[in-house]
Amino acid sequence: MKNDICSPIEGDLQKKCNNVLIVLSAILVAYILYTKLTFPPEAFYDRLIYMAVSLLMLCCIQLPAYSGARRLLVIIGTVLSLSACIYMSFNVRKIMGNMYRADWNDGYAYVIYFIGVLILLQDSLGGKIVGALGLMIMIYLFFGNKLSGVFKIPPLNIKHIATMAFTDTDQGAFGTFLAVMARVLSVFLLFSSLLVATGLGDLIRAVSMLGAGKSKGGPAKVAVVASALFGMISGSPVANVAATG
Repeated sequence: MKNDICSPIEGDLQKKCNNVLIVLSAILVAYILYTKLTFPPEAFYDRLIYMAVSLLMLCCIQLPAYSGARRLLVIIGTVLSLSACIYMSFNVRKIMGNMYRADWNDGYAYVIYFIGVLILLQDSLGGKIVGALGLMIMIYLFFGNKLSGVFKIPPLNIKHIATMAFTDTDQGAFGTFLAVMARVLSVFLLFSSLLVATGLGDLIRAVSMLGAGKSKGGPAKVAVVASALFGMISGSPVANVAATG
């Protein structure tokens, strides 16, 4: 069991990571506000910036929580995933010229990105299950053509897989899902955090508890009332959950 009392070195690392996290958060908030008030950069660059800053923030959150080999893995995962993001930023024009079809170099960059993100997300989203599922999917894409029946797929090489999962603007890692996060949900989450920081979220919960907390089925009624009150401010379900719980 990990000792609850942190050593001076671990405590110093925690403070440094917290400071870096605050700086990165401020940069991301400033970037979101600036690009929404003016004009965002080209879509691919916008998504790359959002992804790179998010990966650095995830590293700052995970780094103080581990020691030894696990901490080294977090650093390796961050370096690998950021290296792929940097590669993409220098090759956007080439990828666009190829109609977002990956070549062999893009395929190798995808493998690096896949390994890096897989390392970082293991403890954030389900531990070893995430890694196992990711590896199973990758093995299936490479060797699914050797199966029979409904599970058989056409032969795919690393270029085909990288096109589907990495460079494609709809289904890839920098595709539609990340675009929605970067351009739409980020604003709602930002202002819902502002509501929580100013105490409005607590006020909404307190009013809901006062009105329905003691009645039968109280938790469900409190959630409905809190959502209704928040709905008068914003219609975003994501911001609703972030602000009212």
